[in-house]
Amino acid sequence: MAEPKYQIRALHTDSTITVYQAYTPEIGLSAAREGRFPAVWQRDRMTWIKPSFLWMMYRCGWGTKEGQETVLAVEISRDGFEWAVEHACLSHYEHGLHADRATWKRQLKRAPARVQWDPERDLHLQPLAHRSLQLGLAGDAARLYADEWTVSITDVTSLAQTIHAHARDGDLDTARQLLPRERPYPVREGRPPVWFRWQLIDGMRFRIRTGVPWRDVPLAYGPWGRVDDLFRRWQRDGTWHHILTRLQSLADTKGAITWDLCADSTVCRAHQHAAGARKRGDLQKKPPGGAFTEAGDHGLGSSRGGFTTKLHLACRAGPEAYGDRGDRREAWRLTSVRTGAGEGPCPPHRFGPTTCSSRSSTG
Repeated sequence: MAEPKYQIRALHTDSTITVYQAYTPEIGLSAAREGRFPAVWQRDRMTWIKPSFLWMMYRCGWGTKEGQETVLAVEISRDGFEWAVEHACLSHYEHGLHADRATWKRQLKRAPARVQWDPERDLHLQPLAHRSLQLGLAGDAARLYADEWTVSITDVTSLAQTIHAHARDGDLDTARQLLPRERPYPVREGRPPVWFRWQLIDGMRFRIRTGVPWRDVPLAYGPWGRVDDLFRRWQRDGTWHHILTRLQSLADTKGAITWDLCADSTVCRAHQHAAGARKRGDLQKKPPGGAFTEAGDHGLGSSRGGFTTKLHLACRAGPEAYGDRGDRREAWRLTSVRTGAGEGPCPPHRFGPTTCSSRSSTG
């Protein structure tokens, strides 16, 4: 049975995949000894990883080419590898796959990874009919590869030399038995995304930083509807809450969070369009709220200024943190749950000067 022309074949486990690279002894030996890439490994440059052992042998000449004398087998997490594949762009323009050459160039420039398919090689390093994947990593992808995705690094230079010796002597059966057991890598089904998730997240950051309406988010971040849709979906399924609590937990564990708090409030006026909004928010096409049910005492009230509501917030106290007397009763409700904190009992809270009047805190 003929091999599929485009298929990822690699040595992999349930959680890792092995890729190959070749370096100078200065970098390669240090990486194998320490189990991680040294500081001299340039994280701001593109690096290419190859799941195919024989294609790596073709590239480095069985470890004989200058600057590629040390061959490394780098075991990385499958999550990291699949993230790179999903966010990659083809290294060449493909008519019918890309809208036009200009669109492909923009995607290639922004993508953190790029895919290239080259002919697979046999034991004599001659090209075969099917292709082998090369994955180029740049920017954030290169840094993640070096510092987070890497599980182990092994020097396989002696293995490469042994296989080469058997192949050169014509003992192909022995050489073939020594090859890493590469097999088809399971990839996720479905069409790859046109707009990468990191682009959509950057669009959210732009909107929050500038305060522009969603419809004014630049197209470089993706269609504004896609940016808004991802933001709302993560709001409702609890993704944002999970990210926040995880970051708070890590910061609290390191002692980076102080529990000197200040409680304050502000009155917000609803937009004039709120006067004609549905009385039951759960019947809206996009219901308000997030991962939690809105409290029954939350809502809009009428005042001389129209529909308004009052928000209470607990924040880290500083030398100029003030509040109103009326916020005091809400303070303990705001701090009754230690959201996102690490293990252990909640520490006692100390409040900033929240009992002074608003008049005395201004002017």
